[in-house]
Amino acid sequence: MNATKIIFKPKDPFRVISVVNQLDRFNIYVQRKRKSSRCPNCLVFSSKTHSYYTRKFMDLPCFGKSTTVFLRAQ
Repeated sequence: MNATKIIFKPKDPFRVISVVNQLDRFNIYVQRKRKSSRCPNCLVFSSKTHSYYTRKFMDLPCFGKSTTVFLRAQ
């Protein structure tokens, strides 16, 4: 089963990279579908990634397990 179709709508800009099902929790790893981003200085789109960071969101429990979403942001 495709986890992206369960968690996101087809028009959402994110896709699920992996889902880790541990004994007491779910970890869901997500990233953007688009490969380009705007430069924060000049606002021009670029396809090169100079760096990225991970955001961590706690979500409501799923199947009685705590759920954490990890978003890889550019």
